[in-house]
Amino acid sequence: MKYQEASVTPGSRYLAVLYRLIDVLETRLAEYYDPREVLVDESSISLENVMRGDRVRLIIYNIGEEGVIDEYQLKDAGTSIVIEARGTSYTGIGYEDLLEIISRAPFRLDKDLIRSLAINTSRSGIEYMLLYTESGLNLRLEGERLRVRIPFVKTVASIHTHPEGACGLSKADLASGLDLLVEGGVLEASATPTCGFLMYRRGFIDEDDYIAVKTWRGEVLRDVALKSIVFKRIYY
Repeated sequence: MKYQEASVTPGSRYLAVLYRLIDVLETRLAEYYDPREVLVDESSISLENVMRGDRVRLIIYNIGEEGVIDEYQLKDAGTSIVIEARGTSYTGIGYEDLLEIISRAPFRLDKDLIRSLAINTSRSGIEYMLLYTESGLNLRLEGERLRVRIPFVKTVASIHTHPEGACGLSKADLASGLDLLVEGGVLEASATPTCGFLMYRRGFIDEDDYIAVKTWRGEVLRDVALKSIVFKRIYY
């Protein structure tokens, strides 16, 4: 495994900002409020708002209090985050939808980078991995021919390349994906030049889902929706 580059990309910054909100919902607030009852102001998590400057304000509703509940600095992305509660609302982005937005964001915001690496894989067989960190970095790693594996590292998301025609997740990918999701990460994915295959969580990992995925045989090539884990093919 060769380290290639660490940089702040549009996708890495956006993921890190939204992941801070997920982390607050699942840790500090989950003791008192069901994350599924919290709604997020849609305009506050828009790409325009998140990427506009070096200070981002995220608005949430329905936690029974008002005011600033969290302030955080993404040191690598150079971005300050303020999470503010504003009473009650019946409209907004829900917790599960927020997890899905995070999971699709790299293929929307960093698609040129992902596609270029996947094209290289299709030509040479060398696989690459992109790791999205909580601090806003995108780490790029180069693996071996038809293989890219590293010891477990906690990240928000991990995407590795496959050659064209291999849009799916292997049994080894499932194992590393389960580790990532159980430790609080959101997304494990593979990417060919045209297709992404996502494994993402839509809540805390359910024990039955964990056992089911752990005991699956072979690779996953089709969409599957479990209680807490979604497998989804997308084209980007």
